[in-house]
Amino acid sequence: MSTLLLGVILKNEDFIYFEPTPREMNAGETQKLSIKLMLKNGSILDITNDPELVVQSSDTSIVTASGTTITSIVSGSASITASYKEKLVSAGIRVNGSSSLPTPTPADTTPPTVISAAAISPSIVRVTFSENVNVTNATNISNYRIVFQSDIVGMCSDNSNFTSTSIVGTLGSASNTNLGFSIASVNQIDGKTYDLVLSHDQFPGASYSVIVNKLSIIDLATIPNSLGCANAANFVGDEAIKVISATCVNTTNVVLSFSKPVLGGVGNTGTSECDTTSTPNCTDLYKLSASLGNVQSVRKLNGTVCGGLPADSKKVCINHSLPQAGSSYSIQVADETNADGFDNGTIKINSSTIPATSIIPASDNATFTGCGTIPVNFSDGALLDDPFGDNSVYGDLTVYLSNIVIGPNSTGSKAARFAVDGSALTILTFSLPKDTNTGSGSRTQQNTFGGMLASTAFNYSSIGRAGCSTDSGIPSNSCGPNNQDGRGVFFSGVIGGMETLFLTGSKSRDGAGYPQNDYIYWTRDSDTVLDFQYIDTGAILNVPPVNGSSVAGATYEVKHNAGSESMAIHNNYLYVSYPGTDPKRPTILRLQDITDPEPVPSLINRELSLFAMTNIGMIGSNAWNTLNLYQILGGTLYSFNSRIYLANTGNLYFNGTTCSYGSSSTYSATCLQKGGVIRSTNLNPSSCSGFGICSDWVDISPTSARYVQNFSNPLTRVLDLKAGDRPIPSFETFNGKLFMIRNACRTVVMKGAYYWAPAIFDEGTCPVGNERPQLWKCNPAANGSTTDCDADDWSLVAEDAVTTGASNFGDTANRRITLLKKNGEKLYVGFNNPNGIQVFRTKSGITDPTSASDFEFVSGPSGSASFNSRFVQEIYSAVSRLDGTIYNLYISVGGKNGASSVPVKVYRQINN
Repeated sequence: MSTLLLGVILKNEDFIYFEPTPREMNAGETQKLSIKLMLKNGSILDITNDPELVVQSSDTSIVTASGTTITSIVSGSASITASYKEKLVSAGIRVNGSSSLPTPTPADTTPPTVISAAAISPSIVRVTFSENVNVTNATNISNYRIVFQSDIVGMCSDNSNFTSTSIVGTLGSASNTNLGFSIASVNQIDGKTYDLVLSHDQFPGASYSVIVNKLSIIDLATIPNSLGCANAANFVGDEAIKVISATCVNTTNVVLSFSKPVLGGVGNTGTSECDTTSTPNCTDLYKLSASLGNVQSVRKLNGTVCGGLPADSKKVCINHSLPQAGSSYSIQVADETNADGFDNGTIKINSSTIPATSIIPASDNATFTGCGTIPVNFSDGALLDDPFGDNSVYGDLTVYLSNIVIGPNSTGSKAARFAVDGSALTILTFSLPKDTNTGSGSRTQQNTFGGMLASTAFNYSSIGRAGCSTDSGIPSNSCGPNNQDGRGVFFSGVIGGMETLFLTGSKSRDGAGYPQNDYIYWTRDSDTVLDFQYIDTGAILNVPPVNGSSVAGATYEVKHNAGSESMAIHNNYLYVSYPGTDPKRPTILRLQDITDPEPVPSLINRELSLFAMTNIGMIGSNAWNTLNLYQILGGTLYSFNSRIYLANTGNLYFNGTTCSYGSSSTYSATCLQKGGVIRSTNLNPSSCSGFGICSDWVDISPTSARYVQNFSNPLTRVLDLKAGDRPIPSFETFNGKLFMIRNACRTVVMKGAYYWAPAIFDEGTCPVGNERPQLWKCNPAANGSTTDCDADDWSLVAEDAVTTGASNFGDTANRRITLLKKNGEKLYVGFNNPNGIQVFRTKSGITDPTSASDFEFVSGPSGSASFNSRFVQEIYSAVSRLDGTIYNLYISVGGKNGASSVPVKVYRQINN
């Protein structure tokens, strides 16, 4: 993040900023501020000692200001504002107690990106960067190209899209030679916003793109970062009004920018202005992240509101009731559209132009970083609150192309990426292709959007959502390309030497009556529209994969593959687990070349037939007629020391007398957990060749009584899985040892013995009080191989002194263990808890944890921002990201307020 990020621009010509921005102090500390003035021509003046400069504190009981010297008094937070000739800049400062060490601040290594382009008039295009950039370079017209989207060639990664694409007009256009214009000038609006003034008007409705030169645009960091990807943004010529951006002014005011002048006047139809009692009122017109409270009033910039910002008919000042932190927040405006996260009925905001236009539904929101203190730890509050800006209640985190990415949203149509500190929050949309190949390998019905032919190519914007319409002609309600109606896995990794993002969906139905959820989507795209490619695995799942599918007569194809549970990259191959109800469950797929859209069965591309593996897919007698399966079986995949690992519910010896539903283990061979954890015995394992004949695989399930006398929770659904639904949510490597978290139950949860998929899924759930969340550790050097985990290498970590067999850290409300993540030198574990999630981590210096005393509690926010008060009861996912020398842990979380789910949030924690 550049040092100018919190600068508030009051005039188009110049602005002031802190250098560096004050962030954190210890109580009793004194700090001399340095304040600069950047002129429109790029010149920088030091105004620190200018007598017209005034520095003030929002709370003198926490921080005082004398001239440009500030002094911290007691712990807390305050805003420091510097004003100079009608220009303002504000920064939030956190004051630690006198005994606290300051949180280290990493160097700015985040590159700026292009986040949007919009036609604000027929002859002006506004380009917005993710952060403030060097004004001299950014106002150089040679650093921009406006092109037709259909003419784009090259890639962002090597800047070839800028150097190779013909501009509109002068160099001609492959598809449109008569609609040309040139860029006459570039005007700075603020540090990250620039207007491209055109020589002629755009053609209304034409599809354009602005491409920016990566080699020239730089940010304002001490060591400047060159422009990253995305370096381009699409826009429509002279299009209707849309939301462009939002910027905080102070902790209770935000400026929202539109592409065109907006209608004003409180109470008018189509107005952008409101009060709490007006009709329409502010709740009707605007929706902010819940943590900002209610919108109190909105006025167009008129030279008075928002601290006297100059009048601007394209901008409004939004005042809200609760103060901002330094988190990322969202704003959504009324667009006369329902089912998009903000139901408006017939209410909408219009432009004041003639003719008037209404807000474009797909461009009705913006995100911004608050003016308060940026959250560094859980205790500071959420880093992102409703990151999609649409009330989505779930999101999985991953790291992709140096950013943290969360997705998909509730409609299956968006992801969001952000920088280490939560800044540069950018919405990403999807472009998912339909498979038009009707050959023998494509066995499932494709979404024939609006009645189109199956052979007609079409790109879908969603992977699907609950309640979507198959073969729908309504874009906002269409299912995925393969009629997916739910999410699957959102995962990234390096394969083929390239960082790749994967996305799968889930299916509750299909035209043939079976889900046959055969498609995996992948992208290496870096802009704001992620162009995915597909992999159709139908040919592999539909026919015997060389030697495994016809084991002992089991010739039935895989067709109940409704969802996907886990992915791993091992030895440059992609492994995928499908939680299914087929007789051949679980289904584990391996793919060699992800760039092949229609892979065929081979020795590498295959379903591994692990349904035949004892105590992973069948019970121990190795006979076809004694299968005794859970209703749904999947698995969690992980690569460790040149072996691929898989864990699932396993099995048990079930009968209606001594081991029925609700029974406790008899501590004998008649009612025990059987299996559930296996690994390969070599780098590239083959599939099973017969029942119990799996020579490249070995059962390594713990032999400890704490494992076998507690029963792994079964999957009770296959769509939209969360960590708390899974028996083995994750593995993690920590200091050469393999850790595993397991959700188990003291009593039997299998409802009955099944082979075929049951008509009704009614597998039991663990009764409250019988939960046994467990943290297991494998020390490969303990026995046998020094690199591979074996059954007797496992030990239970942090067992509770009261609740035998549970790693619940003394709280029986820690019912599901859902977080296991290494973050630098610390290992984090966390729990779903109805009273608010709980997270623990290894203490400093602990490299081989064994007991609960080796861990420390990680505090969350307090008061009204606490996990409990914010209804944060579930952990969904976690990623770790190294920034300089600082390891950052991110978790996505959510929960319910009564019967209603709350929007997903992201929290951050460093190893301080």
